[in-house]
Amino acid sequence: MKLLTILACASLVGCVQGDPGAQDPALGDVPAAEDPGTVPGAEEPALPPPEPPEIAPPTTYVAGIDHPYMPLVPGSTWSYAGDEDGLPKREEVTVLDGARLILGTLCTGVEEQVFLDGELVERTTHSYAQDSDGNVWKLGEESIEYEDGLPVVSGDSWEAGVDGALPWIVLSADPQVGEVFFSDGGTDRSAVLAIDATAAVPAGTFQACLDVEETNAEDPEDTDRILYAPSVGLVSEVSPNGRIELVSYGVR
Repeated sequence: MKLLTILACASLVGCVQGDPGAQDPALGDVPAAEDPGTVPGAEEPALPPPEPPEIAPPTTYVAGIDHPYMPLVPGSTWSYAGDEDGLPKREEVTVLDGARLILGTLCTGVEEQVFLDGELVERTTHSYAQDSDGNVWKLGEESIEYEDGLPVVSGDSWEAGVDGALPWIVLSADPQVGEVFFSDGGTDRSAVLAIDATAAVPAGTFQACLDVEETNAEDPEDTDRILYAPSVGLVSEVSPNGRIELVSYGVR
């Protein structure tokens, strides 16, 4: 962004006579007038956040997802452990068999179960697809929360093509530092911070990890840091109220 600097000439030689800035002794000490356009103590107005770019969904998807940071082979599982709001947390993630059809695309389903203090509190099925260039897109999310043991469909659920929702890029084919991705509507923002991070978690120590920061425009304090390891996937996620780390992974 370019800032315009306006230079005002206070005096020009030969254009006025005398010193317009000189003080008349008879007037005593007269305080300088305040800039009428400035409110004392006021802060500079914050600049509006950048508008998310409009990215057209791809016309061609391929079968399966083999992204180096997000390999989603049916039957693959990941187990995570950590805490949230001071309570023990566990997550079980599984790539489902079969595929779900969304917008004419066969999507790979990923089921995520969240346990808090030993109780199942959320079950979410994410729908992903990879385009012919290698980018991974999200096409939907079906989230169910459990209240007193009873399932309730979460307001976070959505599907591309329903109520104008569009697919959005989760990871580009070759992530680079500085890349930024927005969810449909621009509420969620993912920025690539590094591609050479190290993650030391219960499942092992992983090198050359992708470091991604996720923020939400409606809740700026809700910032997550996520590390993805090559050929493994997500290995660590840290949020303001807790964290999870990879404990084990494999194919059932």
